[in-house]
Amino acid sequence: MLNEKNAKVRFRPIAKYDLELLRKWRMHPEVTKYLYTDPILTKEDQEKWYANLQEINDIYWIISYDKIDIGYAALRDVVSNISADPGIFIADTRYRKKGIAKFVIGKIQEYAFEVMGLSKLYGPVLSENYGALMAYLKNGWIIEGCLKRHIYKNKKYYDVYMIALFREDWRLNRRTFSRLFPIICKGERQCQKKII
Repeated sequence: MLNEKNAKVRFRPIAKYDLELLRKWRMHPEVTKYLYTDPILTKEDQEKWYANLQEINDIYWIISYDKIDIGYAALRDVVSNISADPGIFIADTRYRKKGIAKFVIGKIQEYAFEVMGLSKLYGPVLSENYGALMAYLKNGWIIEGCLKRHIYKNKKYYDVYMIALFREDWRLNRRTFSRLFPIICKGERQCQKKII
């Protein structure tokens, strides 16, 4: 399992040269089976999405492990000083079930609460995505509710769990989290949209 001493996880802002890799990841069945949609994305779709990033408050990163790009993380639908919806996927299946997702979620929490000053993180998790749900719960998140038969894809209905973590709850458990995840971007408010 991953721990702080041997962690080789890094974040970097998404760049234009990542668009083709992101397109392939986003259409890969091992990723889309846990998402609401199974899109067919074109190069033009990706370029429009990337151009739109400059106009919104969302923050996106590429996750690498030992200098290999393995996935993506985001803070979406950012409402200043209030909330955001984090997103993460480990696209390279060789790096799943190693504690990397839990580590990444912890870093995102710390960035959202300490650097951005948000008060709540929230988001949906498809009922079939047990690994993601457990990674969030192990980081102190709670299940706020369940949207029954909320998504229909591949000729099947799926429930969606609505999960959340509040800054005050995170701070109560901070001693545990701070041992696992050291303070990032110390003292900087914006931190140039970087975690590490």
